[in-house]
Amino acid sequence: MSKSIIEQLFILLSRNVVDIAASYIISHHFLPLLLYYSNSSCAGVFNMMSGKKKKEVNLYAQYVAPTDTQRHRIGSYNGMPSIVSKECTGTGIHIGIDGGKVCDACMILRKERGTSNPGTQLNRWYTSISRCIERRQKDVLTSTDLNDARKFGATNVCYLTPAGIQLREEATAQVEYGSHMKTLGSRLPNKTYKTVGEDSAPGMLALFSDAVKLCEENPEFQSSIIVGLLKAAVARQKFGGNAKLDETTVNFFRFLATHDKRTASVVSANLFGPSERWMRKLNGRDRYDCVLDGEDGKEDKVLARIEEAVERRSKNGGKKVSFSMAIDATKVPSVIEISSSHKAIVGAEYPNHMISIDGKTKDEIDSILEGKDSAYGKLSAASEVKVTVVSFQGSPPGIPQSEIVAARPQSNNDSNDFIKDMERAGCNVARSTETSFTNFTVDGVSCERQACDGSYL
Repeated sequence: MSKSIIEQLFILLSRNVVDIAASYIISHHFLPLLLYYSNSSCAGVFNMMSGKKKKEVNLYAQYVAPTDTQRHRIGSYNGMPSIVSKECTGTGIHIGIDGGKVCDACMILRKERGTSNPGTQLNRWYTSISRCIERRQKDVLTSTDLNDARKFGATNVCYLTPAGIQLREEATAQVEYGSHMKTLGSRLPNKTYKTVGEDSAPGMLALFSDAVKLCEENPEFQSSIIVGLLKAAVARQKFGGNAKLDETTVNFFRFLATHDKRTASVVSANLFGPSERWMRKLNGRDRYDCVLDGEDGKEDKVLARIEEAVERRSKNGGKKVSFSMAIDATKVPSVIEISSSHKAIVGAEYPNHMISIDGKTKDEIDSILEGKDSAYGKLSAASEVKVTVVSFQGSPPGIPQSEIVAARPQSNNDSNDFIKDMERAGCNVARSTETSFTNFTVDGVSCERQACDGSYL
């Protein structure tokens, strides 16, 4: 009894398997063919559904734009690219050479000889484009590869789609890269990179593979500015202008801007760095209190600046922080002007060196500048600025050795208490923070020698 049940189950299962297999074959093989041959749409001169030029049609449709003088254009057949005559009716009436049905115009064009036949164009472009794509994966770019890239880079953009233009730019970049690597290779030790002959160059993938290996084996390289710039370029290409850049990379461009803003802007544009507008915004966020402020006899802000400087250097392995002062004057243009960032009139001699204009009207500001305001009188433009620099011993890595803590605009060789005020501020900081104020230095000008009489040190 049990045997008959097993036999019946086996027979039933076999029938189901046969039905499933038959259903799969019909749905995946016969049905597409049936739809293909029963479709009345024109299959075109060549298409991606059948024939020997399916790959050629695919690349041609992606990267090449047929010109107005050519007799063919890019069409569509069953939702896939095809090459059709410009006179194609869209309805197939003849059995095509590659199958399907084609119109009269496409049939005639398929049988043409020479350059009139789109097959000639497909073959030529397929060779060039496929080589461009293959070069992306090569470990070594040979002289033949670079010559092919040079030829494709000379292609007129009128023959290319947007994707083709991008491929052309890639080929041009490969030529420039090969030229650069050839020059660099002559300076590097032998076998630094795998090459074939003098005019070859390592492939881009090989170069990035070496970079990945170098990053894995050298943690310091990971945090270098070179890697930061590469990350910035990748982020900008992937996420656009809103991509977030790391602090090291942004500071690199901001540092360039301190020397030459135009140069920084050009370099940033070519290396996918931050925009000039974004750097201005960052500079605005990081703006410190004006160093001219605070020299009013109370030294409140000067004390605060020195204390903050000491605090930044307190993490030095438990060593006592020691600092010294250097005080000297430097010539400046005698100009009185308005600082919009600090909302003040600057450039006059102390004590009118920084007059706040916050809340004042235009007439009130003009009155001060013209010397008609009784509170300030006629303003005298400063000819020099006396500056105080504090230098520290044993600053931690990344922290500068010196900082400017005060500056006083004044007339030439003006005798005042600025040096004594600075000395007193340094002594007060040393007592309150348990640091060592070792010394202060000035030059030999008589007005400064007098200030050293009765020194606290």
